[in-house]
Amino acid sequence: AAKRLYALVLDIAGGRPSKTELLGYREIAIFKNGVTL
Repeated sequence: AAKRLYALVLDIAGGRPSKTELLGYREIAIFKNGVTL
């Protein structure tokens, strides 16, 4: 499983569109405690 995840990370970093990009989403939000700007 770790090898597949590593390969996926390399593919995405290399320009392969992620599943959310294929669905039309272009933004992400990293959730954390406190205010997000």
